[in-house]
Amino acid sequence: MGVERASNVENSYNTLGFVLSGLGRHDEAIIAYNEALRLNRSNFIGYLRLASAYTALGRSKEASEVIFNGATLLPQSAVLQFDYAEDLRKNGKLREALGPLRKAHELQPDNLNFAVALAEMELIEGRETEARRLASIVKSRLRNGEKIPPNFKTRSDALIARLEAKITLE
Repeated sequence: MGVERASNVENSYNTLGFVLSGLGRHDEAIIAYNEALRLNRSNFIGYLRLASAYTALGRSKEASEVIFNGATLLPQSAVLQFDYAEDLRKNGKLREALGPLRKAHELQPDNLNFAVALAEMELIEGRETEARRLASIVKSRLRNGEKIPPNFKTRSDALIARLEAKITLE
């Protein structure tokens, strides 16, 4: 209905895709998200939702390609840069993930999720001083009551414990 009334507006297709995904009709959602992106290649939400629909269907390769394309076309989207870095990390491409992760953090330095992920990567890359600096910021902000999603809380706790254990061993 809404798409018929506003068929030249990408938001109509994003909304339709969102509803279809919610109904478990991911193949149809993919068509809607692709149409939204055809109408507006700068629509970062379209890339995120399209990747999510592919992931829901178990099509991780296509999801990765969509996130890569979005991050490439929209380098100023911190969310796409972060999702691209997390996708690379998930696929074992840790060194490649560092660039987009740094970009995401540079674009949104106050985002704790980005800081946790970047601190993890800095530590893996042997840049312990930078990892400690970021972890200290995260620890302080969490102590002051700031909330982050449970999966990032788990990651931040593990990171901080690792760094504190290194101090104890030294």
